[in-house]
Amino acid sequence: MEKRKVIKKAPLNKRIFAFLIDWYFGWVFAAIPVGWLWNVLTREKTINTDILLFEKPYGLLAGVLGILFGIVYYYVIPLKFEGQTLGKKFLSLKITDENGEALNAKDLAKRQIVGLLLLESPLMLAGNYVTQMITMSTFDVAGTVLNWVKVAILIISCYMVVKKGTAIHDSIAHSMVIEK
Repeated sequence: MEKRKVIKKAPLNKRIFAFLIDWYFGWVFAAIPVGWLWNVLTREKTINTDILLFEKPYGLLAGVLGILFGIVYYYVIPLKFEGQTLGKKFLSLKITDENGEALNAKDLAKRQIVGLLLLESPLMLAGNYVTQMITMSTFDVAGTVLNWVKVAILIISCYMVVKKGTAIHDSIAHSMVIEK
C-alpha cells in the first residue's frame, strides 16, 4: 500500500514573520528605481518614494519601474528559487501548490502579482504605485476609491487567514506556504 504524503501548512507565526521580512525587502526593491530617479531629476540627496511628487511623465515612469522591481522581488525570485523569497528562505518556508509541489509560473503570478501586489496591496509599496499611477491619471478620484477598496480587501484577507488559515492570494492561486 502506498503511503500518502501529508502536507502541513507552515505555522501562522512563521508565515507572519516571513511576511514582515518580505514586506521590508519588497519595499526596498520597489523604492530603488523611484528613489534613484528622484535623485537624478531633482539633484536632492533625500530619497523620495512618492511618485505623486514627480512631474507627470516622470511619475508614471517611476511608478512603472517601482512595480517592475517589486515584481522581481515578489515573483521572479520565488520563481527562480524554489518558491522562496528572502523572508521564506530565512525561515525555511516555501510557496507550494495545495499538494506540496512547486507552484507553476502562472499560479505563482496569480498569487504574488494579482493577489499580493494588486488586491492586498495597501501594505506593499509596489502595489501602492499602481494606485498612485491611477490617482495621477484620474485627478485623485479613482485612486481614492481604489485605496478604500484595497483596504477592505486586505481586511477580508486578514479575516480569512484567522478563520481558515488561507489568505486571498493563496485562495486564488490554490497555494500554501509549507516548512521546507
